[in-house]
Amino acid sequence: ERGPACKGVGWVGRRVALGAPALGPRNRDPEVPRRPMARDGAAERSVAKPRPPARARPVVVAVTLACLLAAVAPNCAGGALVPVDVLPLRTFGRDVVDRNGRRVRLFCVNWYGSHMGMLASNGLNRQPLDVLAARIAEMGFNCVRLPFALTMLVGNATHAWQDVMPRNPKFDMKANPALHGMNALEVFDETVAALARHGLMVILNNHVSSPMWCCHGDDGEGLWHTREYPESAFLEGWSLIAERYSQEPLVVGADLRNELRQSGKLVPSWGDGNPDTDWADTAVRAARVVLEKAPDMLIIVAGLNYCMFLCEVPLRPIHESVPELRGRVVYTSHEYAWLHIRLTARMIMETMLIYLGVAFLVVFLFLLGLCP
Repeated sequence: ERGPACKGVGWVGRRVALGAPALGPRNRDPEVPRRPMARDGAAERSVAKPRPPARARPVVVAVTLACLLAAVAPNCAGGALVPVDVLPLRTFGRDVVDRNGRRVRLFCVNWYGSHMGMLASNGLNRQPLDVLAARIAEMGFNCVRLPFALTMLVGNATHAWQDVMPRNPKFDMKANPALHGMNALEVFDETVAALARHGLMVILNNHVSSPMWCCHGDDGEGLWHTREYPESAFLEGWSLIAERYSQEPLVVGADLRNELRQSGKLVPSWGDGNPDTDWADTAVRAARVVLEKAPDMLIIVAGLNYCMFLCEVPLRPIHESVPELRGRVVYTSHEYAWLHIRLTARMIMETMLIYLGVAFLVVFLFLLGLCP
């Protein structure tokens, strides 16, 4: 949709979102009945009155708000686990589909930790790995976005857990003694394997290059290349991890980079040909590296400016213009209330009303003599 960074660009339609012509009966949800048709001479026409075009909506990697509340409302109506025999996934029009052309809804949860200092998914000090994986499935999710830092692959790949533990004593993985002594990549292997054992799909996500919390405007991690890790390291990392999990069918996607944003004086762009900032060109190079090693993965491409905007995709629609990416690309967008003036204003007004209500109550009780 048109937004602050979308001047001069109309809307991003459903075709743009996934990368195959959104035409034909395969793109219909099976539960949606066809409109009644009447034959008029040699041509068919719809009996129903034509509707004006619906307001286009950018399609994201599907994470439903309802299931984000699963921690407080277990067993929410999420997505069914996807059997291995209907994989791999592809895109068709606005949908992700299985090998039979049936729509698949991705209900994903982000399990952070492997991109941070401990280089392991959070919670392994509290619960066994299989218990955590089983709980994710019980909550109604059918996939997990699993972030990682490039350090795990092309930095000190033999980084032993014992080297991390003294600096992070609370992350000692005491609930998972079988993981003790493993390096970060081996712990990541076990995490992926546990999720797969419980039928959960996995989307790999290069969150950062150096291990740290994401994201800050001045952390030096706004682009795919950093001072410590050039683009060659970024591409090498994707090559290594794609090959590593190429034989696991439930590893279904490669989310190439988290939240592209300004880094120093460099501002990410889309399709302008600048080798330092053009995310569209880099995403194509990274996608080719991934598909060379793991040809069945979906390629997930983040929008610009903290992953908020996909406005310039129509100017360089890599899902259509690059043959090997047709039927593979999912564009992803992140939403934050504090980045929207309307929602921010609403939150401020709600807070002010609460304060005014409390003040009114205190004055009222004081006048009644119930307050000293």
